[in-house]
Amino acid sequence: MRALALLWLLATFSAYANITVLGVTPNKFEPGYTIQTRFSVANDDGFGEGSVWLDGEMRCQARIVGDEFRCAWMIPHGGWLRYQVRYRRSSGEQLQANAELYSAGLELMRIQPSDPELGRAALFFSKLEIQNTQVRAAPTGFVAVLRNGVEICRSVLPEPSHCDAQLNTRGIAQYAARYSGDANYPALQSAPVSMLTRAPGAANNIYASALPVLQSAPIEANFFNNADASISPWGS
Repeated sequence: MRALALLWLLATFSAYANITVLGVTPNKFEPGYTIQTRFSVANDDGFGEGSVWLDGEMRCQARIVGDEFRCAWMIPHGGWLRYQVRYRRSSGEQLQANAELYSAGLELMRIQPSDPELGRAALFFSKLEIQNTQVRAAPTGFVAVLRNGVEICRSVLPEPSHCDAQLNTRGIAQYAARYSGDANYPALQSAPVSMLTRAPGAANNIYASALPVLQSAPIEANFFNNADASISPWGS
C-alpha cells in the first residue's frame, strides 16, 4: 500500500526593482513533479532570456506568457532547494533573483493486518522523507497515526515510524500519519487511507477488499517576502 506523499512547500519570493518572482504553481508537489516558476522583469524589452538554475545546472528556459515569464522544471529531491532565476537582457546585463523551496514527504505505508477485526490491535507503518540541504539535521518530534482526525498512537523519532492501536469502532474510517514538526521542519500530514474494521468473525466483503482508497489531501503553499534578489554575477 502506498499513499501519495504530501509535501509542505515554502517558497520565498522577491519583489524588487529588477526581477520579481511571482510564485510557483502548482502550490503542492513532491520530488519528481514538474512545477512552474513565474517571474517578471522590470523594463523588459521582450528580447532577453530567462532561466531557472538549481545545484549549478540550468533546469529550464523561460517563455513569455502575457506580462510574465514562466519556467517549468522538475523537483529533483525533497528538502531545502535554493534556486536562482536568471535573466540576461538583450543589452547583455545579467540579473539574478534567489529563492527557496522546501518540500518533504510523509506517507502511511501500510496497516497490518489490512482487514482488522473489532477489538484487536493493528500495526501502522509510516514513512517520513526529508532531505534537508540547508539545515542538515535529522528531524525530531513524533509521527502520530490519526483515525478520523483523532490520534490513536504515535512513535517518537528517531525510532522507526510504526505504532499499534486497538480498534474499538466497527466500520470504515479514514487513517492518516501526521508528523509533529520541530525547530527545523514543518508539521506534515499524509494522504488519508480508508480502512474497514469488521466485526469479529465476519467475512471480508467487497468494501473491505477494495480498500484502502487513496485520496489526495492538499496542503497549501506559504509564501514569504524575504528572498534576496539582486544584480549579481551568475554562479554567486
